[in-house]
Amino acid sequence: MAKYLLFFEKRGLIKYTSHLDLLRIFKRAFNKASIQLVYSEGFNPHPRLTFCQPLSLGFEGAYEPLEFETPEEYNGEDLMMRLNENLPKGLKILKVQSRIEEKRSIAKTLNKACYKIRLSGSLFKEDFPFLVKQFMTLKEITAERQNKKRKRVETINIRPLIVEITGFYENETPVLNCILRAGSNGNLSPELVILSFFKYAKVDFVRNEIQVERLYLEFE
Repeated sequence: MAKYLLFFEKRGLIKYTSHLDLLRIFKRAFNKASIQLVYSEGFNPHPRLTFCQPLSLGFEGAYEPLEFETPEEYNGEDLMMRLNENLPKGLKILKVQSRIEEKRSIAKTLNKACYKIRLSGSLFKEDFPFLVKQFMTLKEITAERQNKKRKRVETINIRPLIVEITGFYENETPVLNCILRAGSNGNLSPELVILSFFKYAKVDFVRNEIQVERLYLEFE
């Protein structure tokens, strides 16, 4: 058996494709490209395709990882070419590398995630980068989230899960660059950062005017 790690981008309208549908798209692409996958054992076997951390619906991804196993070894460049020929518009394989010697899943080593959040240019009339700096001086940043187990809304302090946030302008559009904790030791959604920042700035916003792109995931 051989293990591989590929990186792909997810852009355009396909960002509205759910995680389960994305998994089906990749399964179909492997099948159409005649690339055999290793299946799990048990009553309901499924191909060993592992997304490290699924993208939220509506998020774009610049460099998303996907692990998979095959019963035989393939050339990385050949894998990339064959898969790209069978993926829909908006999905593109950027790199494929072998992980034959790696025993631990990459998902278990996930540590941080970097997001680029583009805001509406008409919302901020003051110095936006300075406002972000002031926001980051807060010792406590609260956000409300839905606790599915307890079926209630709870207030949490997200400051310990924020590694870094910087603000800058890109073609007159205010942008938040966020490095957030991710993985088993703590995971912060950029949605909570958006809500907390606008509450701090005392600015109303329309969520669908804000674009979120995950630039990369960082591992131990």
